[in-house]
Amino acid sequence: MFEPLYEFWYRVRSRFVRDELDADLAQELRVHAELLEAEARATGASPIEARHAAALRLGNITNIREVTRERWSFGWLDSLLQDTRYATRFLRRSPGFTAVAVLSLTLGVGANATVFAVADRLMFSAPPYVVNANQLFQISVKRETESLGDATFENTTGFDEYYALRDQARSFSSIALYTTPGRAKLGRGPDAPLIRSSMATANFFDVLGVQPVRGRFLLPDDEKASSSEYATVISYEYWQSHFGGADSVVGARFVADNLPFVVVGVAPRGFSGVELDAADVWTPLGALAPRVIGTDWKVQRGYNSRVLVRLHDGVRPATASTEASVILNRTHDFFEARSKTLKTALLGSIISARGPATQSGEVQLSTKLVVASALVLLAACANLANLLLVRALTRRREIALRMAIGVSRARLASQMLIESLIIAALGSAIALVVARWSGEALRTLVFPELQWASTAVSLHVFLYAVACGTLVAVLATLIPAIRLTRSDVSAALRSVAPQLTRATGNVRRVLLAAQVALAVLLIVGATAFSRSLNRAYEFNMGLDVDRLITARFWVQDDSLSDP
Repeated sequence: MFEPLYEFWYRVRSRFVRDELDADLAQELRVHAELLEAEARATGASPIEARHAAALRLGNITNIREVTRERWSFGWLDSLLQDTRYATRFLRRSPGFTAVAVLSLTLGVGANATVFAVADRLMFSAPPYVVNANQLFQISVKRETESLGDATFENTTGFDEYYALRDQARSFSSIALYTTPGRAKLGRGPDAPLIRSSMATANFFDVLGVQPVRGRFLLPDDEKASSSEYATVISYEYWQSHFGGADSVVGARFVADNLPFVVVGVAPRGFSGVELDAADVWTPLGALAPRVIGTDWKVQRGYNSRVLVRLHDGVRPATASTEASVILNRTHDFFEARSKTLKTALLGSIISARGPATQSGEVQLSTKLVVASALVLLAACANLANLLLVRALTRRREIALRMAIGVSRARLASQMLIESLIIAALGSAIALVVARWSGEALRTLVFPELQWASTAVSLHVFLYAVACGTLVAVLATLIPAIRLTRSDVSAALRSVAPQLTRATGNVRRVLLAAQVALAVLLIVGATAFSRSLNRAYEFNMGLDVDRLITARFWVQDDSLSDP
């Protein structure tokens, strides 16, 4: 039962004492040879005849050593290390080829890693600091209006709908509401800076599972509308930029939109809730809404309020969606009651790009960038395959000679693959450095309004870059490995200069054509994008838009004086 485990441990332990084991083996073989030689001499053989007889009886010493060494270690590991050392020496002797191959791979993998860093945060990665994000859901509502005959999914949920779900739903272990960040004027005066402010229920942070780095988060008492000043939680970045990271930030006061606030806590570094457009401050919904929206705020719509829920253990999302739909259909405002709106709730991912609602422009643009970067990767793959094929032609005699002395085709293909993997490792490493800096530039250029909590190179980006590099290395090695290992050994040994066969020439022409086609496709796409962007800027609206602005405001009923 324990024999396989013991053998494995013996092989692992023997890796660290190879020199001692080799010395012991050599000593043992000498002793055996001397004993056999002495035995032959005892029968009357001469010294030369005795050594010959001992060698015949002992057998092939080299083979004995190889068989014995296989018991000390893992044969595949020794072969891998030998092939790696051989590939490293080969690439070191060809610095020009290595540099061009690595640069080609760097461009392809770097472009993909840069774009994927953006797409990963938009479509794949859960928001940072959220505990058990796979158990957290966002409610989207499909509103089907009888009079209009349309049906769309919306991420927004009305305030009255939230309170109905909170009071009546039994599938949720916790439920919270927040509004997407809006602009608020910090201080007074026309030149006062703007900050991003989000209203949230007191349990917003508890539902997400986030812990403060300073002070505390919102409490139910903070939502009381009678407060003389309003509790607020500030982001880590706003703490550093506005308060200089001072430890005395808890209790600090400031004025925003002519309302007094007091800081009660600081969110973790990089925390942005579940939105890309991160907030600078989070304020209590119950206390602020009557002042900001109006006394009838619970029946107001259009404030981008969104609901987050966690389900009880054992409750399926489909069951919770059905219950939420029933509750929402019992909650109708004036306009929905007149138009007979049918509501269907659906619990979706907290990553909005993966929810049922219409994808944002940022997601659509990032998807197009991913497609473009994939074309760049394919071009890099074709380029690397062409380089390896040309390089392999110069090694035709070497490979034929190695095949003639018994090296298997699989071993030769493995060595070529290891060479490509080394190139891929170097190219991917440099590509990650490129992505670290170009990722920030891409975010600023393409998505200037979004706030990014994570760095440009996360674990997902690292794994993606490694996968891209490995894939390109494998695909680029296939053609040279197949062409060379199937070549005529005798003809290759007789040839003096590298020969380009018709089949190999056809392969090269196909690869070159693929590179040109991909390059043309990328150029056409980039040109079309630039022209579309230019037309958008030069679009004639039929009026003079210079020095023209739009504004939106509302008047609170309780602030008006009697006539």
